[in-house]
Amino acid sequence: MKNKSKVITFFTSAVVASVFCAACSYGPYPFTFFQETVDDRAPVVSDLSESEYAPDVGPNDVYSFLVITDVHFGSDDPIPQDRFIKRFNAFFETSAPEEKKPRFLVCLGDCADNGKAEEWQDYNLFLDKVSSAAIAKGFSKFKCYSCIGNHDCYNYGGSEFAKHVYPHVTSYMFSVKADSSTKGFSYYFLDSGNGTLGNKQMKSFKQKIAEDSSPKIIMTHYQIFSGGGNIFLIQDYTERNMLLSEFAKNKVKLVLEGHWH
Repeated sequence: MKNKSKVITFFTSAVVASVFCAACSYGPYPFTFFQETVDDRAPVVSDLSESEYAPDVGPNDVYSFLVITDVHFGSDDPIPQDRFIKRFNAFFETSAPEEKKPRFLVCLGDCADNGKAEEWQDYNLFLDKVSSAAIAKGFSKFKCYSCIGNHDCYNYGGSEFAKHVYPHVTSYMFSVKADSSTKGFSYYFLDSGNGTLGNKQMKSFKQKIAEDSSPKIIMTHYQIFSGGGNIFLIQDYTERNMLLSEFAKNKVKLVLEGHWH
């Protein structure tokens, strides 16, 4: 019995030590998941439609945009930036159809691995390379948009994300211009960095999509439907069901999610 007690004590200590070592990298955030609340960070969905942050897309344009996710700058895994830029440049070859040339880029979250300023600096340098490649091909107003992910919130990074990452808010939307013959399209970028939208953002989101007659695309880091990987979902099933109901009622045509990789 004495030996068994020692084994249990050793095992418990090993687990605690392992978790502590992980926390050295990620900070105390995993233990205080709601220390920085999404209600404080994103009380409303900001409308950027008429601002300088909106993409350069006209009402009659047929266009593409590029989606990446979970790049985790700051992790031990190498990021093949040069290979990505080479493939990105291929979109702009003169023989490519105009509608295949992306007008903007979207990252679905976990831009940084540990929520540290130097990681976002590296992320921004990468985005600068992407933008420069597009500008060199004649797309002078190419923009890069980002969602906030759970890794971006580590080390209390959630409150810092908007300071470092364009367009400097964590919950936002914009509508592409429409005319009498086109309905345009609206893009919504939701803050799910804490694994929930929170009460304030949810209220603002429901109001905005109800007032918005355009078809919509939703961007979020945490998943609302994951095809079986339930650990990666927004865990509150009532919240998930509410979102799915709002999507069905308000012309949501596509939901793009990160997190599960």
